[in-house]
Order: sequence, then C-alpha cells, then structure tokens
Amino acid sequence: HRDDAFFMGTEKQWNIVALADGAGSAKLSRETANQSVMVAVERATQYAIHSEDPEVAKKQLEQALDDAIHTVHRTQWEITNRIAGGEKRKTYTTFLMLIHHHLSNGGNVFGWVQIGDGYYAAANARNFNPIGEGDHGSDASGTVFVTSLPEEKLSKRVHAFHTDGDIDIFLLMTDGIENDLNPSSECYASGERIDVNVERFTRRLQ
Repeated sequence: HRDDAFFMGTEKQWNIVALADGAGSAKLSRETANQSVMVAVERATQYAIHSEDPEVAKKQLEQALDDAIHTVHRTQWEITNRIAGGEKRKTYTTFLMLIHHHLSNGGNVFGWVQIGDGYYAAANARNFNPIGEGDHGSDASGTVFVTSLPEEKLSKRVHAFHTDGDIDIFLLMTDGIENDLNPSSECYASGERIDVNVERFTRRLQ
C-alpha cells in the first residue's frame, strides 16, 4: 500500500524533484499525494527559464515554488472538502519540492519548499550539507501536514539560494529514510550524527 508520490524531471535546464508523503492512516492520502505532485510540477514548470544571472534565476525559482505550494494547498483542501467531507485526517500529506538550476560558470541556484518532516541535503566529494529544517517532533505525531498551515504562512516556507560551490547530488528523503540520520534540530545546527552517516549513505547511493 503506497501512500507517497514522486516526480523527478527537467524543464529548460531546471532539475525538478517533488515528493508528497501521505500518512498511512489517512484513507485518501494516496490520491492527495498524487494530485499534490502533479499540480506542483505543472505550476512550477510554467516559470522555467534559463538565465545566467543568479539573481534572476533565484527570483524565478522563488516564484515557481511559491505558486506550486499555494496550488498544492488549495488542491489538498479541495480534496478534503469534496471527497473527505471536510475531514482533514483522511487526507494528511506532507510535501517537499526542490528545483535546481546549474549555471555555465559552475555556480548553482536552487530553491526548496517543505511542509512536514523529511530531509534535504546537498553533497559533493568533500562536503555533506543539510538544507533547511523539516517539521520534526519527538515522534511521528510531531510533524505538520499541508492542511495544517493557513494559506498566509505558505510563502515563508519558500527558500532560494545561490552558491559558487560544486554540488554533485541532492538528497530528498521522507521520514522513513531520514530516521537513519536522526536529524534533530540540534543535529541540523551542528552536523552531529549526519557526518557519521555520510560514508554509509554514499555507498547506498552508488
């Protein structure tokens, strides 16, 4: 029984990854997850451009992600009200999306949006860097879902960043996989436990 949905693709030199993790106890989480990924990718790709100006690329990514997460939020509430009779607990789903744009000078512009638990990281041969911080609690019940947030707080979940450093790989993980890293808030700040697992994760990815 699969309650998650996943997309990975390219559009005009944008690399796009979207992931929705539906709660197994929520009867309509599978449909909610699939619809969330579908509408997010559809909205985000409409903003895809190739620009060598990091600030232009960054702004475009922010707009794409902001539109995507607002569309996901509306879509989940439509499913909640239309099919689930207004019961949010039937449609509980988290959402992660990352867009990456590689510049010809070797730089990278990337943006992400996240609601719920899960984990992002950027890595190269020398470094393994956590990106942002998920909604982690002391246990599985500590996360939040897309419909947990009011619409006016969605834009604050959008982030974009420019770096001249090398990025060989991005990692997006749902809560089930990220448990191997056990990334508490303290770990995000210090890198503790994350560094310990870099070599093992590298072997798993090869």
